[in-house]
Amino acid sequence: MVTLTLVPSLLLRTAAISLPVPKGTFPTTINERDEVAGYCVDSIAVAHGFLRDAQGRVTVFEAPAAGPLQRQGTFVSDINNAGTIVGYYIDSKRVHHGFVRKPDGAFTTLDAPGAGAGMGPPIIGHPELRSGQGTLVTGVNDGGVVTGYFIDAKNVRHGFLRDESGAFITFDVAGAGSSGTAPESVNGTGQVTGTYRDPPIVVDNEEIHSYRSGAEHGFLREPKGTIKTFDKPSAGSELTGRTRLKTVNNSGTVVGSDEGENGTHRGFIRREQGAPITFEVSCEDKAIAITFVAPLIAGVTKTITISGRHFGSYPSAADTEGPYVVIEDSAPGRGCACDVPLGDLGDHCLDTVRVMRWTDTEVAVTGFAWPFKGPCLFQAGDRVNVEVWNTQTGAGPATCELTVGMR
Repeated sequence: MVTLTLVPSLLLRTAAISLPVPKGTFPTTINERDEVAGYCVDSIAVAHGFLRDAQGRVTVFEAPAAGPLQRQGTFVSDINNAGTIVGYYIDSKRVHHGFVRKPDGAFTTLDAPGAGAGMGPPIIGHPELRSGQGTLVTGVNDGGVVTGYFIDAKNVRHGFLRDESGAFITFDVAGAGSSGTAPESVNGTGQVTGTYRDPPIVVDNEEIHSYRSGAEHGFLREPKGTIKTFDKPSAGSELTGRTRLKTVNNSGTVVGSDEGENGTHRGFIRREQGAPITFEVSCEDKAIAITFVAPLIAGVTKTITISGRHFGSYPSAADTEGPYVVIEDSAPGRGCACDVPLGDLGDHCLDTVRVMRWTDTEVAVTGFAWPFKGPCLFQAGDRVNVEVWNTQTGAGPATCELTVGMR
């Protein structure tokens, strides 16, 4: 369960969020008419589709039967030059359904033959969360041909193409494991790019069986059904098992990414002829980061000063979009960050915390005290986790862990 504590002018999280649901605006595609489509996620984590035209006018829309609860709603994947939008929605039972939205707003729901209608297995590392089966549309070309994948009753992914008449072609990359075949895009000639995974790998550790995801590869499917697979973007590079093909243009040029030895992905362009081109874009200076936290001393109630970059600006007291700062002591019951149920502002210390200073490079919070017991003092040896989120840009959290020292 996610546990949040709302305090005056500050929203603090006192328990780890399993999988944060980012809120805000997520453009996913643009056509040659400068029409941008994507989805937005509201304050209760429901997704809604949107279309922004070249004049900046925005239309927000819902797919029929899209679910109204957290992690449900309408997700947009692609738009073609005629203004046809495709994507998928998650219904109230968490099942996925593909859709095609015409320029006049008319919807067609797509359920690929063989698509499951149940729940998938728990997400690895997050057993409280499960993803539904069903159909996900990921791309559309100017002829109205769409591509995507469906998850069957055994939780295996299969690729598909669907033409304007509604006829489906399903396909699988040979050797794909249970994660299956996941197309990403289709061009005007009918070439499809996407990703597939090898079967999961069984890992034996002291008689305990566990599974590790199989290697990830890119693929290109030709209009007549021939499938080429890709493992590395350039001659001489090592096989990393993390190659992804994202899109293909009408000339047959594909773009994607490949993971290097240090875990960082490189972009690449692969043309029909000639050697692939790899490239990297540096964006580290745009990321939120904590570079220093003032030392914490046992028995002292003090301001906690956090230095870094890209913290953003402090919102007004009426703006409760958060969380923005987390101060979490690993010593529950005697530290300054107790595990408190949502909405419970009872016997704990966090509803006294207040922001003293908030700039793009520095945040300072103070006022650690129990409401009815006086100051809340850190004790020597306590491990305190500090996190800062920039909800204005969706970046974060930047994290830092420190140990409370002696006087």
